[in-house]
Amino acid sequence: MERRRKKRYRFTKRFRNICIFLFAALFLFVGWRVLEAKNVSHPNSANPNTANQSAISVPDGYKTVTMTKSDVHTGNLILVNPEYAYQVNENDDLESIYSNKNSAYKVKDTNVLLNKNVITNLNDMMAEFGRIKSNYSVNIVSGYRTEEKQQRLLDDEIANNGETEAATWVAKPGFSEHHSGLAFDLGLYFNDGTSALFDGSDVYAWIPENCWKYGFVVRYPESKKAITKISYEPWHLRYVGAPHAYIMNENGFCFEEYIDFIRDYPFDGEHLAVTANDKNYKIYFTAETDVPVPEKGDFEISGNNVDGFIVTVEE
Repeated sequence: MERRRKKRYRFTKRFRNICIFLFAALFLFVGWRVLEAKNVSHPNSANPNTANQSAISVPDGYKTVTMTKSDVHTGNLILVNPEYAYQVNENDDLESIYSNKNSAYKVKDTNVLLNKNVITNLNDMMAEFGRIKSNYSVNIVSGYRTEEKQQRLLDDEIANNGETEAATWVAKPGFSEHHSGLAFDLGLYFNDGTSALFDGSDVYAWIPENCWKYGFVVRYPESKKAITKISYEPWHLRYVGAPHAYIMNENGFCFEEYIDFIRDYPFDGEHLAVTANDKNYKIYFTAETDVPVPEKGDFEISGNNVDGFIVTVEE
């Protein structure tokens, strides 16, 4: 009997020790998870549209600006082409060219719209063209377009020239730069009431040769059709900003090539240094949504509509 009692006591004691050990282990595990949750930083957890990325470390003199995934599709440097659609539903920066233009050029009608910053640079370019060439026949025939308008243009082109040929001239709805308000088409309208296509030749050659100074590029160069998938359009200008237009002009890049080129200058590597219009710039790329920017000075962040952000710093 005594032996049975001792055996029962040893079993009870062992069971109690096991319970204490399991309780202590559970307590430590729960405490560790709570402490881990407090120590882990989630800078973007409040915004469901923000990429779930950890904060990056930046050197002295820099800070980070938190962007969202959708911000990749906004800015002056978004690539819109047959592969990458324009993805902004509303454009609040559109204004009537006619209501904001100077007397150096004409506009088809009061309904032609552009991004207001683009209009400012267009006015400067055309004022200089008029002053140098004493010619005021350039006419803005198209700016911002809705998808419905783009569809009508595509349908007309298909009816006239067939689907294959139309695809080289008119972008599909949703894939046109005209949706962005950053692109426009030039034509000619003379004082006698006649009109003509703008081909960038003769006196008008000044525009494609100098438009980079005002932040514009001829978006579809003749030699780049294999890349852009669009035929040569000397009348179609796109705003990208002066330093970027300068680099594209100097290197003979189309916009697709420039977007690829700028990835070779990541924030944590060598930055692209350039001087345009007597101003010095540093340009770099980051795929992070926590975008590094200088603590002081002017900078601009633009998505590329593909995979990241391009930062332009004016020094």
